[in-house]
Amino acid sequence: MRVDIQVCGSATWTNVFDQQGNTLSNNAWAAKSVNLSTTYNGQLVRFRFLASSVNTAGFLRLDNIRVIDQMPRVSFVNTTSTAAENNTNAPLVGDCRPFVLVNIPVQINLAPTGSVVVGLNVTGGTAINGVDFDIVNSTLTFPAASTANQNFQLRIYDDPALEVLENITFGLTIVSGTAQISTSNNTHTLSLSDNDSHPQPSVAGATLFSENFESGAAAGWTQYISSGAVNIWRVGTQRVLNGTNSAYISQSAASGNYSATAAGAALFQTPVINATAYPNNQLRVTFDFQCNGERAGITDYDYGSLYYSLASSPTTWVQIEGANPSPYRGVTTTTTRIVNLPAALQGQQFHLAWRWDNDNSVANQPAFVIDNIVVEALPFTGTAVETNTFTAPAMANRLYLGPNSLNYAYNPANGRLVARIENTTSHNYGCTQVYVDRAGTGAVQFTTTSTAEYLASKTIRVIPATNNPTGAYNMRLYYTNAEVTGWETATGQNRTAAVVHKYAGAISSATIGSPSTQSSPTSQGTFGADFWIEGGFTNGFSGFGMGLPPNPLPVQLVDFTTQTQVESIRLLWRVVNELNIERYVVEKSYNAKEFFPLGTINAQSVENYELWDNNPKFGKNYYRLRIEEAGKITYSNIVVAEWGKGTTISVYPNPASEKIYLTMASFENTPVNLRLVNPLGQEIWGENVSVAINENYRKEISLASLAKGVYILEVTTLGGKQTYKLIIQ
Repeated sequence: MRVDIQVCGSATWTNVFDQQGNTLSNNAWAAKSVNLSTTYNGQLVRFRFLASSVNTAGFLRLDNIRVIDQMPRVSFVNTTSTAAENNTNAPLVGDCRPFVLVNIPVQINLAPTGSVVVGLNVTGGTAINGVDFDIVNSTLTFPAASTANQNFQLRIYDDPALEVLENITFGLTIVSGTAQISTSNNTHTLSLSDNDSHPQPSVAGATLFSENFESGAAAGWTQYISSGAVNIWRVGTQRVLNGTNSAYISQSAASGNYSATAAGAALFQTPVINATAYPNNQLRVTFDFQCNGERAGITDYDYGSLYYSLASSPTTWVQIEGANPSPYRGVTTTTTRIVNLPAALQGQQFHLAWRWDNDNSVANQPAFVIDNIVVEALPFTGTAVETNTFTAPAMANRLYLGPNSLNYAYNPANGRLVARIENTTSHNYGCTQVYVDRAGTGAVQFTTTSTAEYLASKTIRVIPATNNPTGAYNMRLYYTNAEVTGWETATGQNRTAAVVHKYAGAISSATIGSPSTQSSPTSQGTFGADFWIEGGFTNGFSGFGMGLPPNPLPVQLVDFTTQTQVESIRLLWRVVNELNIERYVVEKSYNAKEFFPLGTINAQSVENYELWDNNPKFGKNYYRLRIEEAGKITYSNIVVAEWGKGTTISVYPNPASEKIYLTMASFENTPVNLRLVNPLGQEIWGENVSVAINENYRKEISLASLAKGVYILEVTTLGGKQTYKLIIQ
């Protein structure tokens, strides 16, 4: 017998099995197998079977013809799985994220002839590799001759970010060995759930509802009665637990007893109870009752029960306590019952309802009697706001501030709340130190001497592993009411006017006149009895505090500029609306941090002032104005002048009418090209001059022949071209 194979669409038959001279006895079966060439993989083929002779019965029989794929196929055991963040394992060295290890099992359907190495790759999902998870082993190996399942292992990080449900989709690749990825179960999606939540403030307890029926009525209560029931709820004096009235089940107004002549049920429902202000408080109902009723064996037949319904669905009742056994059956003396209400009612508007059921058999008096009902929200102990300083957390306790994440920062030692940080960019700040670096319930001087502009005593420091000087984020600071009230008392200001302030280092290191950044916009709110204030920034993390925005300068400082001369630096400033100013002090610094007085000019009720620095330092010289008025000092921005190189040019006056003056001071020999052009770019005057090193060059330029308008003066030196817009009046 021989077997041939043909690829569909081809005219060629190829022999794959040929066995001659092998005869079989009548009706005897033999099993044969043929290994086909791998060239037929993925092809559509057909077979033909040929026999050179047949058995004595005159026929050849074939059965159970099978084509078997002998290539090992690799796949995931499951296509989906779930995992939740938790801190099963302590952070790795140099990291601040606890983690849990998760296995993803992979299977192979046939034992390979040699080892097969399989790779795991991320093909999609919302979780971020390296932030939310890491792959511990990116490859696994199926040993030769083994079909035992193997595992990829993931490290799922327990970061502090508040996240929605995330997912990761994985695929498989054959790294080495003879095997293929299966066409089924070749992807796996892992869903990750978060274990973080918003902190909740402590909330005092409160009485939400009470009823003692002493008015003889039940205002706002509603009764629901089953068809045929003869026993209903009444408020009166026939059955009294306390005072002069109670609510009870009876067959008539003149009786306090119930009847067993007909089966029925009656439900007595309270008015709406509002617990919306208590989403985290345990709710509790306390009431007095008596309830006898009937029980046979282990079954209650006449009994009381307690239900609730939401205000949005007042007739959809859910049982809290009921029959078999009912805690309200067989009680014939006044008893106080305390019931913790279901968590589903926290933060809701709802009704409570007392229900009575009876059959038409035995009546054991009394039925259900209730009184002195009190519904309470018990005190809730939430997260406290940190009021004390603590040292910068060690690496394992730092806040992981990942991309586009919302995080709350706590004191790792006691869990008290410090701040909320929302990173609104894709920048990964990494393990970040967040701590209280100054505490108190008063106010402390910041960058001005004005008490009104002091900051609250408590300040926060934030130091990321990788800062971003242009990163955008929102910073929320938490203060106790005592801390904010203390600041208000010390400064005479109101918290509603406060903003978040930021300083390049710790707030406590700021000095008078130091530049700072205030947030814009600022939002505020309450955290229980405490307070929070939030602002947005785009210039990296550092020190943060709360206080008033700085007052504007007491005068309008139009400009504060410098002009470098050969032997000195000229400082000029122009002001308007000069009122109540005593003097201007020009202060100088060589590092923009430590300033000393350079000179003082008393206010003269003029617009233009100047002062000369006759002893400049080679390189950068920093200056600022200290503006003094009675009881208050304010500072201008810092300006810088570089002395000792290049060419300094000054053009004045401007605007002008008849002439202008051009002065130049150069620290090198330089040719100078001067051009005056009109608004059309046409040159109307030009001149080439040379300015020698250390020369104070001065040129008078006549404007008498020029029409009024705007002109451009171009001055080109070895250092480049500078242009000046001239206004001729």
